[in-house]
Amino acid sequence: MNLKPEYVAERRSGGQWRPTVPLRLTYARLMAVAGFKPLAANLLLLRSADSLWDVIVLAGFTIDHFGLSAVGIAAFCYEAPPVFLAPLAGAALDRYGRKRMVVIYSLLAAVSFGIMGVLGGLGLLALPVFYALVTSASVGVHFSQFGLKTLIPVLVDHRLWDRANGVDTATFVMSVLIGPVVGTIALALVGGSGPVLVMAAMYGAAAFATARLPKIRPGGTPQSLLASSWSALSYTVRNPTLRGLVLVTWVFNFAYGFFTVAVSVLVSERLGLPDQWVGYLWSVSGVAGVVSSIVAGRISRNGRERWLMAFGCLTISGGLVLAGATHSLAAVMIAMVMIGLATGPFDVALFSIRLRRTHPDWVGRVVSVSEGLNNVGSLSGAIAAGLLLESGVVVAFNVSALVPLVGCALAFLAIPRYADVFEYGRNPNAERGRRRPAPVEV
Repeated sequence: MNLKPEYVAERRSGGQWRPTVPLRLTYARLMAVAGFKPLAANLLLLRSADSLWDVIVLAGFTIDHFGLSAVGIAAFCYEAPPVFLAPLAGAALDRYGRKRMVVIYSLLAAVSFGIMGVLGGLGLLALPVFYALVTSASVGVHFSQFGLKTLIPVLVDHRLWDRANGVDTATFVMSVLIGPVVGTIALALVGGSGPVLVMAAMYGAAAFATARLPKIRPGGTPQSLLASSWSALSYTVRNPTLRGLVLVTWVFNFAYGFFTVAVSVLVSERLGLPDQWVGYLWSVSGVAGVVSSIVAGRISRNGRERWLMAFGCLTISGGLVLAGATHSLAAVMIAMVMIGLATGPFDVALFSIRLRRTHPDWVGRVVSVSEGLNNVGSLSGAIAAGLLLESGVVVAFNVSALVPLVGCALAFLAIPRYADVFEYGRNPNAERGRRRPAPVEV
């Protein structure tokens, strides 16, 4: 059966595969889906608030109240929960309902940042209390975003997932542009605690907006949370596609995490420019990322995901080499554009193939586990940047550029061409005339 791009094979009752009703695969059709526009706005709101932490709160608020020595522990308290608690949080998404848990996670972040901002403004914020609030806020911040992403396959027809993931990635890149601007205005108007209070307000607004999304069927896994968490981790490790995606994403995020740290050193030591140029350069990368995300959402199809991920790894590797080898501001800006161009196709392909090859009953747990494991790559890249940059800028950038090149090979070696267990919306028996077993419901 040779299907046109606007058709997708779908299994109907009786075990027969038949083409679905044609659907115009456009962004206009996606925006007409009930609940998708507020969902995308929520993602942009949550991610913009999250970028405030990275750009302003972690360094500015923490140093002002507790000194430079507290920054490292605060960063660990913020980044560690999604790594260690991802299976448990994902199990809660599937067991108690994704919409309900997103509201709870958003309120947890809002309350944590609200208490932090009020106590900080009054001068009553103790260091142990600060660490505890950062940890609880991290749980709310990360898992509210994970939960919203799992609502995409619930609200959107699977034939529009590529474009939905393009919009999802675009909101991530746009948040890098919006968050620092909002934080700077709050800092000028309110003072040191202003950005923290703004974050609390943004998460509170996100909780309210999520509660107004269309009614969504709650989860119903009969297992306990611990048993469900272990099952999710086992499912991710045993699934060939999900296991390969973790490996490829780790090496890509390693390069991205390295660059987030190294670009500051590049601007100050190599180019001799003031610190605000770091923000300008990331803005250039953000614009390129938005464009590449929208384009990637249009061209992504079943079977193209591995090529898009390999393109992302190759492009970010080239950007690292160019940035480390030049003393020109123009060349560094071109490298930042390459970073943005790499992010869009890679993320769109990653999210699309992960949704297609994950059984719907496991989406909440799998997304949380996968995103938690992916954070390890970014952390590893940031740590490696501090170690490698001591050997010189050129050496550090060239060594880090080798890592995503491994990802180009892993995209084809570690990720199966065909789904071995389950693939949503595809007829395995019709692939290029090859007979393959039908998907097994797990």
